This record gives sequence, C-alpha cells and structure tokens, in this order.
Amino acid sequence: MKLDLRVKANALPRNKAGDVQFTKLGIHEPKSDFFTPLPGSVLSVFTFDEVVELVNRALYQLEYQARAHAKRQRRQTEELAPVKRAAKRVYPNLTWSNLGQAELKVVMERLAAEPSLGEEVKG
Repeated sequence: MKLDLRVKANALPRNKAGDVQFTKLGIHEPKSDFFTPLPGSVLSVFTFDEVVELVNRALYQLEYQARAHAKRQRRQTEELAPVKRAAKRVYPNLTWSNLGQAELKVVMERLAAEPSLGEEVKG
C-alpha cells in the first residue's frame, strides 16, 4: 500500500539551522510492563525516540534531495541554453523536441565552429 503524503512546509517544527526537528512522537510512551508491540510493527524494532529520529532524518534527506535536484535542473538548463539557441538559429522551423540525432550533431558542430550561434541576443 502506497500513501500519498503531502507535508505543508510551514507546519513542520524546525531547529535554528532550518532543519525539521520533531522532539516527540505525540503520544505518551507506555510503560514496558503494560505495552507489548505487535510483531512486525515499527515499535517492535524501534523505540519512540528512535522513530522520531528516523522521521527527522528522512525529512531532512527528502528536503536535501529536492534542493539538489532543483540545483541540478538549473545547472542543466543553463548548460543547454546555448545549444538550444544555436538549434533555433540553425533549424528555425524545428522545435527542440523535434530535433533528431543528425540535426543535433549538425548544431553541435556548427556551435563548435561558430560559438556566437549560442550567444543570447541582446536588444
């Protein structure tokens, strides 16, 4: 079973560094005399404090991963921009998604020979 989890960023408790930091599970930890976790349950393996720490680490990792992917996407977009501009100049009637391998090879060769093809037009 897969759950569709959505977290409102402003609803998460954060430490001074801005990282998610829960301190409690939200229920009182039962005394071990009266509490027997079900076999195969999370609490049969981890304590309440460990569950809280695992949630904090998982949320930190997810946020870090989202930032890393966004940074990578921006970098790829910046690196690809000159190639896309050159493609538009070499093949004005083709869209980027309609360029084939042969056309892309021609664009790359022309861009290597004439770098100004990839420059942004100012004006």
